[in-house]
Amino acid sequence: MIAAIAASAAVFLFLVIVAVLVIAAYLVIVIVTLQGVSRRLVNVLACIDVVTSKTGPAAPVIVDINRDLAAGRQALEDCVERLQARQVPATAAQPPRYP
Repeated sequence: MIAAIAASAAVFLFLVIVAVLVIAAYLVIVIVTLQGVSRRLVNVLACIDVVTSKTGPAAPVIVDINRDLAAGRQALEDCVERLQARQVPATAAQPPRYP
């Protein structure tokens, strides 16, 4: 009886050790994967820093472009208003232009 209990305890202890080893191996794999992800994120953040430092001087150029576009839009709107003012309203006294 005691031998049976000792054998089952040994099997249980063996299974617990195997489970702990499997969990430890899984955690090591997760750690290695997270280290790779961390390296990639550092590279991406470095690239983002380079891009933002290179595009910083573009802000004044964009402001100038927006100002020019607004002036062009205003000129087109003024042109449309002048064309609409030149149109002669059609009256009922004019004969039709089609035969």
